[in-house]
Amino acid sequence: MAYSRLGMKDMQEILSHYDVGQMKYFKALKGHANSNFLIRADKKYVLSVCNEKKGELSGLVKVMLHLEAKNFPSSRIVMDRGGKYANLYQGDFVLLRSYIEGNTPVCMDKHMLHQLGKTIGLLHNLGDLEDIPSCHPYGLSYFGEINDNHPFSDWLKKKEKRLISKIDAGLPRTLTHGDIFPDNTIYEGNVLRAIIDFEETSNYFSIFDIGMAIVGISVLGKVSEEQYKPLIEGYVTERELKKEEITSLNTFISYAAAATAFWRYRQYNLRRPNISQKDSYKVMTQLSDEFENRKFSF
Repeated sequence: MAYSRLGMKDMQEILSHYDVGQMKYFKALKGHANSNFLIRADKKYVLSVCNEKKGELSGLVKVMLHLEAKNFPSSRIVMDRGGKYANLYQGDFVLLRSYIEGNTPVCMDKHMLHQLGKTIGLLHNLGDLEDIPSCHPYGLSYFGEINDNHPFSDWLKKKEKRLISKIDAGLPRTLTHGDIFPDNTIYEGNVLRAIIDFEETSNYFSIFDIGMAIVGISVLGKVSEEQYKPLIEGYVTERELKKEEITSLNTFISYAAAATAFWRYRQYNLRRPNISQKDSYKVMTQLSDEFENRKFSF
């Protein structure tokens, strides 16, 4: 959904700062936190209106420029005529990014999963990045924000305590995406073109991204060994997993699902109440509990 209601005149005013030619059309794209619009000018672009995370925009710009410098497959941020990557419009910052042709997958075969794992490994090989958060933006550090009388609050407190007791703080950390769901990937046919939307990036546990990717796969259907094995096999072609990371995978899948449940509950029940989405956290609490004590073989 688009939280910002922008019309033709708004778009023309925003684009007047860029060397992208005359706008031909625009349309709103789906989004969970910020507002995104597909724009056609001299070519296609995505305009993001940062309704949330305004204070973290400089970090996002830094990450995107870093990814571009390393030739990592993702969208590219567009600089305006004044040399700026972000502009303020009606109280919100706006970013213009390149548009990547392709689609988000509705199902993923072994080849697609292998590519995704390999690309996550490539990301983790870039190392950490200075001056970006060292905790996940909706991870354990934020669970305490939910403190109401709802049953979810009680579930989250218990889950938080168990996760803290199980997570080894010495596990490897690096630059992580933080939200690798299918809708943050773009495939052309069955070829991965890009991982996009790095708004949740942090220097965090490498294994968290794998856990989140497996949680993301779950939205396409029940997760099975047939799915997570190609993902892991692709990953280790670029970065070796330590034994401690492998043994903690179930914990991090459970953690990623709990973090997603937290985000959905906070977003759709507290921040931006949405009747159709208010119970969407429940599938993630179930997934988190299911994977907490599940063992994996590789």
